[in-house]
Amino acid sequence: MRKIISIAKEHKWAIIFALFCAFIIMAPQVYFRFAHKDIYQGVEMMAASDETAYLSRVREVQDGHLSLANPFLKEAKNGPYILPPLGEIIVGYLGKIFFLDIRNTILLSRFIFPFLDFLLIYSFVYLLSKKKLTALVASTGVILGSILLNQRAIFQLIKGVSPRLDFLIFSRPIIPSIHIFLFFGFLTFCWLFLERKTLRWGLLAVLFLGSSFYLYFYTWSFLYVFCGMLCLFFLIQKKWNDIKRMMSVMLGGIVLAIPYFFNLYSVSRNSSYAEMSQRFGFVASRDTVLGLLITPLLIIFLVFFQKQWKERFVFSLALLFTPFIVLNQQIITGRVLINAHYHWYCHTPLAVIFLTIILFELLAKTRKRSLEKIAAFLMICASVYVGVFIQRASYDVREKDAVDSQRYGPVFEWLNKNAGKDQVVFANDNFSPMAAVYTPLNVFYCSPAIYYLGTTGERLQDSLFSSYRLNGLKAEETQQVFSDQRVRISGALYAMYYRETTGGYEGMPEAVLEKLVQEYQGALSIPPEKYYKDLWEKYNVDYAVWDKQNEPQWQLNNFSFLEEAYQNKGLIIYRFNPNAQPKLAQ
Repeated sequence: MRKIISIAKEHKWAIIFALFCAFIIMAPQVYFRFAHKDIYQGVEMMAASDETAYLSRVREVQDGHLSLANPFLKEAKNGPYILPPLGEIIVGYLGKIFFLDIRNTILLSRFIFPFLDFLLIYSFVYLLSKKKLTALVASTGVILGSILLNQRAIFQLIKGVSPRLDFLIFSRPIIPSIHIFLFFGFLTFCWLFLERKTLRWGLLAVLFLGSSFYLYFYTWSFLYVFCGMLCLFFLIQKKWNDIKRMMSVMLGGIVLAIPYFFNLYSVSRNSSYAEMSQRFGFVASRDTVLGLLITPLLIIFLVFFQKQWKERFVFSLALLFTPFIVLNQQIITGRVLINAHYHWYCHTPLAVIFLTIILFELLAKTRKRSLEKIAAFLMICASVYVGVFIQRASYDVREKDAVDSQRYGPVFEWLNKNAGKDQVVFANDNFSPMAAVYTPLNVFYCSPAIYYLGTTGERLQDSLFSSYRLNGLKAEETQQVFSDQRVRISGALYAMYYRETTGGYEGMPEAVLEKLVQEYQGALSIPPEKYYKDLWEKYNVDYAVWDKQNEPQWQLNNFSFLEEAYQNKGLIIYRFNPNAQPKLAQ
C-alpha cells in the first residue's frame, strides 16, 4: 500500500491530468442532464459514432444474454457471436456492481475508462522515455488531440470549424476506450517483462493478450504481429532467452483464446457466414497498402529516434514495423480488412507517442530545460483546446435532437413496466435502436443488426420493403425512388460490400437494383392488412410504436390487428393481436 501511495505521489500530475481528460470526455452528457433537467426523461445524448449499437450490446449483457449473438433480434440469441463480447461484459458488470441502470452505467464508463487509458498510455511512454513531461504530453495528445495529425482537420480548426461533430473518439463506450486499455496494458507489461525478466509481468502480458481476442479483432491481430516482429529482431540479435519469453507470452495468449477459436469455428460453419463476411467488407484483393501516416512516421523514427538504448530501439522498431504487416496481410490472405480500424485505434496513438518522444529528445539535446517546458505547455494547451472545441461543437449540433428524443422517455417507461422481457417491438429507424438500449425488448429490425449472423438477407429485405410500403411508395414510383436512393438501399441490404468492392455504396449493380424493384412491386399485390399481419407473425412482433410526428403517413390505426395501449405526445403504442377480425375495407 505504501508503495502505491508513493507512486501516486511521484506521478500526481498524471493522475490529475487523467481526471481532467476523463471529465472532458463525459462533460457533454453531464451538462445536458443539468441544462435540461426540467424536461429530461432519461434519454441520453447519444451522438458518438455507433453509440446505440454499443449501448444495445451493454444492455443485452445486463439483461443476461452474455454471448451477444444478436442483441437486437429475438430469433438469434443462441448462435455464435460475430463481434466479441468482452468489452460490453466489462461495462455491463461495472454498472451491475454499482446497481446502475444503462444510462448511468455508460456515464460512469465514459469517465473510468478514459481515466485508466490515460494512465496506461502515460505508463508506457514513461517506461520508454523515462520522462514524466513527455509522458504527460503524449497521453493528453492521444486522448484529446490525436486529430491534429490529420492535415484536413488542422485546416478546419484554423477556419474555426470542428473536424468532428460526433464528439471525441474516446466518447464511444467500448472501442476505442477498452481497446486502448488492453492495447497499452499489454505493451506496458510486455516491456516490463522483457526489461525486468519478472514472471508477474509476463503473466499480466499473457492475460491482456489473451483477453484481446474477446474484445476486438484489430487489437489481437496487431499485437500478435508485433510479437512476431519482435521475435524476428531477437532472432537476428541471437537473443534466445528473449525469444523464449515472447513465445511463452504468445502461447499463453493462444491458450486463453481457445474458447474464442471454438466460437470462430462455429461462425465459419454457419450457413450465413459467407454473406455476413461480405457485409463487413472482407473482399478479395492482394493490393499493397503503404499507409499515409505510418510511412513518414517510420522514416522520422529511423532518422531521429535515439539508438543508444538498443532494447528500447528494437522494441519500438518492431512496434512501428507492425503496421506495414497488418495493412498488407491481404497479400497473403487475399482478404482485405477495414484498415481504418488500424489507422485510428492503433497507428494514430502510436504516431502521437513516438512523435512526442522524438521531439522531446531533440529538445533535450539543446540542454535548455525551458524549451521542453514551453513545448510541453503549448502542446498540452493545443490538445485541450481541440478536445474542448470538438466536444462543445458536437454538443451544439446534437443538443436539439437530444431534447426532441426526451419524448421517447415515457414510452420506454411504459414498455419497461408492461412488456415482457425479450418481446418484440416494431418501430421506425429512430426509435428501434433506442428501444434496444432503454428496454429489455428485441426489435423487428434496426440497422446495426445487419452485422450479426441471425440477420438474414430475407430479414433485411422484408424490413426495407415494409418501411417503403408504410411510407406509401407506389408501384409506378418504385423505379425512380429506388434509383434515387441507391446508396441507402445498398447500405441497408449489403452493408459495406459494394463500398469496398466498387469504391462506393452507389456501386450496387443495376441488375441487383432492378430485381429489388420487381420484387417490391410484386409484394404490393398482397393487401396491406394481410401483408403486415403475416410479416409480424413471421417475426414474432408483440408491439408496434407509431411516431406520428415523424411518420404521419404510416396510418397504423387502419390495421384491425393492432390495439392501442398507450399514447403520449404523438407516440402511440399498439399491441399486436393476430386473432383480431379484419376490417371490411382497406
